[in-house]
Amino acid sequence: MILPISITIIFIAIITTWSTLNATPQYTAIKRAGRALRDLSINNNNGVSSLIVVLGSDNNKLLEDRMDVALNTIQGIKGDVIWYLTGGVKRYNDKGSEKITEASKMLHILKKEGNTNAIVVDDKAQNTAENFVKLKEWIDHINQDMNIHIVTSAFHFIRAKTMFEKILPNIQATWDLGYVSCASCVSDENIHRSHINKDVEQALENETYLQSTSFQIRRGHSLDTIDEYDHEDINEDIPFH
Repeated sequence: MILPISITIIFIAIITTWSTLNATPQYTAIKRAGRALRDLSINNNNGVSSLIVVLGSDNNKLLEDRMDVALNTIQGIKGDVIWYLTGGVKRYNDKGSEKITEASKMLHILKKEGNTNAIVVDDKAQNTAENFVKLKEWIDHINQDMNIHIVTSAFHFIRAKTMFEKILPNIQATWDLGYVSCASCVSDENIHRSHINKDVEQALENETYLQSTSFQIRRGHSLDTIDEYDHEDINEDIPFH
């Protein structure tokens, strides 16, 4: 004979099991991309290409972290992927001439990863506002529907998202964030946020609609060498600006 207390325990166990099983889908629908949680439902592309926009940094640790997040992001994406690497040069050699662009560093990482997806290289943008102005030029030029992912650092997210919405107000994007930071990153970012409107206005004023040859579409298997970067130490830490 089953005592009333036993019946109560069995009833509670059944209810708990049923609730857990029914709750499972909402938890399994979430994947960790870098350290940023995102909903896997965005991966149902229905034949639409995904554009992975990686914002560069002159701090190698931040740049590597963003690329790690981006490489994690594409693991859950079905369909065609287009990489959009953006960032000009902020480093100079002893002779004062340009040494290497942020976009080239990211391109080198993709080469080492054996990437076979299409790559767009913007190695002219000098700041976040210019990143998005040139991205807008390219998107307007190709006139193609895409699922857009933007990869940057968590401390940079508020400023980057504000600029993105001012420059591309009709475009929706998924943000994938890395959480590596630096000693002055947050304090510097707070200063930069006070210049958002000025930086956007200046970038838009300088906007010129680029010819299609200004952007290089490449395939991973064709990236034979990047001579100016082969000898660089990507783990070298460069102060963030």
